[in-house]
Amino acid sequence: MNLNLKNEKGFVLVYGIMLTSLFLMALLTLTLVQKKVLVEKQTLNFCIKYQTETFKLVLKPIRQLFSLNPQARLLRIKMNAAKVKMATALAARNPILIAKHYAEINKIRSKQLKLDNQQKILFQQSKVIFQEKNKNWEIQFKNYLAKVSSAAKPVFILNIEKLKFGKTELQISPESWSEIAPIYIVNPGFSQKQILQSNWSIRLAADNRKFESALNFLNKISWDQGCGVTLITKAENQWDIKTAMGKYL
Repeated sequence: MNLNLKNEKGFVLVYGIMLTSLFLMALLTLTLVQKKVLVEKQTLNFCIKYQTETFKLVLKPIRQLFSLNPQARLLRIKMNAAKVKMATALAARNPILIAKHYAEINKIRSKQLKLDNQQKILFQQSKVIFQEKNKNWEIQFKNYLAKVSSAAKPVFILNIEKLKFGKTELQISPESWSEIAPIYIVNPGFSQKQILQSNWSIRLAADNRKFESALNFLNKISWDQGCGVTLITKAENQWDIKTAMGKYL
């Protein structure tokens, strides 16, 4: 009878150890899943927030630049009309009209030069903001990922792999580079070429050595992420920031 009692106690002990191991496995697996969901959300939100902020900043000078297009268009029309009048005056050899239209052309040219200077300042501002924010993004994101990786300890090791950053430039330009006070336009394929994009892979693994044999499968748990943000135009000087998710590079 004592032997049976010992056997029962031994069975209960073994069974209890097995249940405890299974419980720990389930708990750690649940923790992994929760951590995955949290990290996935955090990294994606950080990416989208930064890239959206980039376009919000660059949109200020862009809107100002494109708001000058009606003025540039009007001055172009006036200059073309004045040149036609001058050609007519020259053909008629009328010195009075020639002097009049010459003064008119100079007046319009003066306004165009002033406008051209304003345009170039705004154009350069938008390019500098975009380039600096885009350049700084790689540093900011790597620093953020390092913090996320550190926060995953001591339970898990979080590795960031295949980190890539898309390189792009501001996709707006003057209609004609040789013209004074030109009309500014978006380049063909603007929204696609303009996209600020990044993608990366994340892998979670058990940090504590004693879990490695039981949780070896965790080393294979990984996922790909990416985010992209761009500008779209609905009409002249009507802009919208569009967010997309996925793998782009």
